[in-house]
Parts: sequence; structure tokens; C-alpha cells
Amino acid sequence: MHLLIQTTNSQLEALLANTFEATGFTLQLVTSYEQLLAKLPCADALLLDVAQEAACTQRILHLRTVYPTVPLLVIHAPESSASRANILLSGADDCLGELLEPRELLARLRSVLRRSGYKTELRCGDTVIQPLLGEVWVRGSRVHLPERECALLMALAAKPDEVRSNVQLAERLGIPTSKRESHQAVHTSVSSLRRILQRINIDPNSIRNIRGQGYALQLTPLNSYA
Repeated sequence: MHLLIQTTNSQLEALLANTFEATGFTLQLVTSYEQLLAKLPCADALLLDVAQEAACTQRILHLRTVYPTVPLLVIHAPESSASRANILLSGADDCLGELLEPRELLARLRSVLRRSGYKTELRCGDTVIQPLLGEVWVRGSRVHLPERECALLMALAAKPDEVRSNVQLAERLGIPTSKRESHQAVHTSVSSLRRILQRINIDPNSIRNIRGQGYALQLTPLNSYA
């Protein structure tokens, strides 16, 4: 799951890095609204840190016009209930105040993603994939995937059957965005993930290559088990 964060607060940046470590989320930090708009098409969700309510509501209204479906959570929201109501009425999916508690932030973000249609769990035979937790379980035991392959699987599993472009996947994997390099690196990661899927009794062709568009996930168990 790829999370875009706009903030100029270095302390908040460090807190978020610690909060989301080993949670299945990859973070991308931007400091300007222009950078945010450029990166938002590849994000699964947005955390918006804006100190002033007026600027916050204006940005939310604009974001909802340009990208109406991207899950949006405001952090460091004003403390007054009227101010928070204005933020929510402008189109934010949720908001938190100045005192950020990591567990609550994660819980609220996952709740927003669930309401936006992201899958919490996929089952295929004895395998359970949990995109919002970044976890894979086989016969009740957790399987630890390499970081890049795990990020790729969670990106595809969050909305199975939805095609993810090479550019979107490259952003999630932290791959350089030049077209040739990103396509090759994504292809290499897909090949590696297919081998891993086969080892946990999932048909490697469950990762479908949609020519000219990207990749989608359609989980199918292997016909015979190892």
C-alpha cells in the first residue's frame, strides 16, 4: 500500500516513518502542494498535514474535484469541533488532532481504506493475504516475503482485478521512474513474486500481464499441491 504524505514538519516525518515501519505501507513524502498533485495518481491514500484550517479546506475541495476517490486523512486538524466538521464536510474521509497516537492513526487509516473498497483479506487455498496489514499467512503460519515482492503483492491484492500500471507499481516499489528502467524493474519483481506464489501453492499466472496497461491479480490455486 502506497501512502503519500504532505508535510514540512521534520518531527512528524520521523514519527510517521516509525509508525509505518513493517506495516505493509510504503511512504512517499512531499513538501509542496505541486509535488502532491504530481504524485497523487500513484497513491493508495493521502495524509495531509496543514496547520491552517482555511488552507486545509481549500486544498481538500480542490483535491476532491481533481481526484474524487483517493482516500484522504487530515492530520494535525484544529481542535475545535466546528473546525473538524468543516474539514470533513469539505471532503476529508477522517481527521486527527495535534496529538497523534500511532495505533489510532493506523487504525483510522485502515478504516478509511476499507470504506474506500480496499480488500482486508484474500484467501486462496491455504493462503491468506492481508493487504492492509502487509501480511501473508499459509496454514496459520506467517510467511515473510522480501520487501519489494511484499510491496508488489500488497499493491495488487488491495484491489484485485484492477489493473495497476507499470508507473504506479514502480512508485510503490521505489523504482526510478524513467520508463525503460521502471518497466524492466517491475517485470523482474513480478517474475520473482510469481516464483514465491508458486511455493505457497498459488498459480504464478495469478499475476496477469494486461498488454499495454500493466498487471492485475486474479488468485487461482495450483491444481496440485507440493
